[in-house]
Amino acid sequence: ENRTSHSAISMISPVDLHSDEGEYLWDRVIRDDIKELFRHLSSLFEENNQSNTSLQNIMTYFINTSWWNGVWLGIDRHPSIAKSMKLQTTVMADFLFTAGKRLSLASMMEVIRNEPDLLEGV
Repeated sequence: ENRTSHSAISMISPVDLHSDEGEYLWDRVIRDDIKELFRHLSSLFEENNQSNTSLQNIMTYFINTSWWNGVWLGIDRHPSIAKSMKLQTTVMADFLFTAGKRLSLASMMEVIRNEPDLLEGV
């Protein structure tokens, strides 16, 4: 699997999308997407970023772009966001199984601590 930037860009067909400056418009769109991705990533690592709204927006962006490693990175950095995902109890076992493989022990404990109904009756 070739992951060079050239191979990624070559998958996008330029189809005569030139601007007046001679720049490909698809090139500008790619740069905007990359800027947005890095903006969301940098927000995850800000120390004062505890806003659930912005964390939910970041998670929504990662989910919509199907970047699952980004989703797990977000949960690992801010485990409380998993509670706001409102996962149904029927999928929690699968979620926790995968989370156990992806998250740090401290994050995993925080995810479980935020789901008290999981431990009900134990």
